[in-house]
Amino acid sequence: MVTWEEFIEIVKRNFEFLEKDFSFKKLSEKMPFVTYQSQQVTLDIHYDIERYRELDLGIQPVEKIDKFQRSFGIGVLIRLNDPEGIQPHYMSPFPKTKNEVEFEVKKLANLLYQYGLKVLKGDLSDLRSIQKKREDPKYFPYKTNKSKF
Repeated sequence: MVTWEEFIEIVKRNFEFLEKDFSFKKLSEKMPFVTYQSQQVTLDIHYDIERYRELDLGIQPVEKIDKFQRSFGIGVLIRLNDPEGIQPHYMSPFPKTKNEVEFEVKKLANLLYQYGLKVLKGDLSDLRSIQKKREDPKYFPYKTNKSKF
């Protein structure tokens, strides 16, 4: 099993490009989130170390673009930018060992760079597009009419 301190170091190594290349600042390392922020977006790297060990990433614009101010996950960025691609249905991993965490954090950082580059540069057009498509069953077929999201 990996400790929270080890997780923080793994994130630091793999997400250092946020600070170096995109002027993000690390805001917090309070469990279960490592949080970075730029002038346009906040990124929460989530690792549920105390329960199920889910690893995920949430992207939230600083500017309010919808009435709920919800986060956007890496999966929806992948679906928007590569709907017919190899990973249109991204699922959060549940790594347990240090090697698994290293692998999955690196993969998550690469996915963010590949599919979230515009967002990292401050262009929120992808997030606005996702917000418009959240109600479209073509993009979110699992959504029910009873869901408020």
